Amino acid sequence: MGGTGADVFVYTADTQDVAGETINGTAEQATDDTIRLDATGTFDFTGFTNISNIDVIAVNRSGGADITVDNGLVGTADANNNGTVGDLEIINARVLRSRAR
Repeated sequence: MGGTGADVFVYTADTQDVAGETINGTAEQATDDTIRLDATGTFDFTGFTNISNIDVIAVNRSGGADITVDNGLVGTADANNNGTVGDLEIINARVLRSRAR
């Protein structure tokens, strides 16, 4: 259960998405609650009735991930923070590091 402000729920393996798990970013306008996928693999969020108020899914690996969602997850998303739900943002949030010369 998220709290006040933007919350991040991190998956470090594709086996962590358990159907009975509850993820609630809480409904706050002007904040983005995120599921961050730090592993490659297949993430199937269909049939999850306990995920709500998530606005962004961020893929944080260079190998990418296969993501499947249904209307239940998108139905509470407000990624553009306009107060109207139905817009889930999926981004590649992989951090690229470079060496200073």
